[in-house]
Amino acid sequence: MTSQESTSDQNHPNRMWRYQVTANLKDQESTERYLKWLFSGHVKAVCRWAESAEVVHLQTSGETSNRVMSVYWFHSQSDFDRYEREGAPDLRAEGIQLSEALGGILFERELGWAWSIGETE
Repeated sequence: MTSQESTSDQNHPNRMWRYQVTANLKDQESTERYLKWLFSGHVKAVCRWAESAEVVHLQTSGETSNRVMSVYWFHSQSDFDRYEREGAPDLRAEGIQLSEALGGILFERELGWAWSIGETE
């Protein structure tokens, strides 16, 4: 991608900063407890900074897995940076406590720009 393409893409009206956390859990019971924790306040807490969120209980080859993906959408990288400073330390500490209670959770984090493209484009 050229710098010209990169610059013009920044002005795309449906461009948002996407932060994804995938939790790899040890068994179905841990997965259910993790989902309950997400829905009992964690996702809403992150959405004090994020525009919206989605939670996906992932499947592998059509079978339910012990992996859960949480995706948070921020209007800008600066909004995400503010979340990292103000909210993430305490919320991640809660996640670490839960991980210890469940015998370990492997978290994978990814972030970057995402473009929403649909029929209205």
